[in-house]
Amino acid sequence: MSASSYEPLSPKPFMSKTKREMIETRRAAARRMLCGLLATDSQADNASESLTALGAQWLRGHGLVALAWTRYHQAIGLPIEVMAELSGGYYAAVADAELHRRELEAVLQALNGQGSVPVLFKGAALAFTVYSDPACRSMGDLDLWLTDAEMLRARIALESMGYLHAVKADRPLSMMMQNSGEVRLNGSRAGQGLVEWRLVNWRLVNW
Repeated sequence: MSASSYEPLSPKPFMSKTKREMIETRRAAARRMLCGLLATDSQADNASESLTALGAQWLRGHGLVALAWTRYHQAIGLPIEVMAELSGGYYAAVADAELHRRELEAVLQALNGQGSVPVLFKGAALAFTVYSDPACRSMGDLDLWLTDAEMLRARIALESMGYLHAVKADRPLSMMMQNSGEVRLNGSRAGQGLVEWRLVNWRLVNW
């Protein structure tokens, strides 16, 4: 496919049913191939066909645009439009990852100052350990584990930074602490987002 004719496969309302089904079949095949290549750390040049068929919008919607860019931006045969979309998506992910890194650093410093040592999980842990580039693991929020005994002083520490505890009337803090629930704190200042704490009551953990 030439650069001038690049257009991600996307069924249109006025297409015949047969043509729409053909496009959906090709897109499904492209998704399977690309996800398989990404999962196996493959550098195969045949990824260019799948990238061209799916387009950056699909990759961005599934949090894969940065990973696809770092893995395949030197692949042979990628239309320049695809390159531009992947590049833009990657650098946007880099900026987002840096914002989350700074927020995570500030949150951990505040919690450590109160004697709390949370366990990171999901994106907060994976981005900086499993992936060679943190931008390749998008984060919508920061996910932490805290013991129920740490909760009160940890909440005070983050509230002093501008985070607001999103209290639900049917889920009081005392109940969440007893049942290993999830507590959400929303940032109110620049550079702050959502912090979610999963409370762990170690007395209830079955080792």
